[in-house]
Amino acid sequence: TGEFIRKLPSDIRHYAFSNDSSKIAFCTTDTERGFIKIEDVRTGELVQRFIVHGINDVIFAFGLTDKTIITGSARDQTVRLWQREGSMNTSSTGVSSSESNSGKYVEVKKLTFDYCQDLIFAFQPNGNIVIGHKGGEVEVWSPDLRTKLCYAPLKMEYNTLWCIAENGA
Repeated sequence: TGEFIRKLPSDIRHYAFSNDSSKIAFCTTDTERGFIKIEDVRTGELVQRFIVHGINDVIFAFGLTDKTIITGSARDQTVRLWQREGSMNTSSTGVSSSESNSGKYVEVKKLTFDYCQDLIFAFQPNGNIVIGHKGGEVEVWSPDLRTKLCYAPLKMEYNTLWCIAENGA
């Protein structure tokens, strides 16, 4: 409709929209702590505010659903997978037994790298997580971030733009 909905803080450092566009996650430069605020896009109502890395150089992305968020920090050299409480119960097939969109995000997996590189993230349609290290390689990880499936030494430049095709390429 072109109707103004709301104004976001001017000091946003990084942001991401949920896949259904109902939520926006962002971090600002107003703190030394690395936190993410998740708000309802239309109302601005706070859904959750949580510290993710302890420093403010955090980047992040929503998973294919609102149930997961992946975060990364070049400075603390970690990648962390967060899941909504209530969506973490899985059956023996690995499929979530709860389809609830409520609950707070909690850290479920942390990877530590022995080098300091800026990161970018993408999710393949099958749920696999793609982690790009600017100036380094691209890695593909399982949806639970426990198994590295493959990597490619692509030497991505700083402002690389990329996307994942429907077939995972």
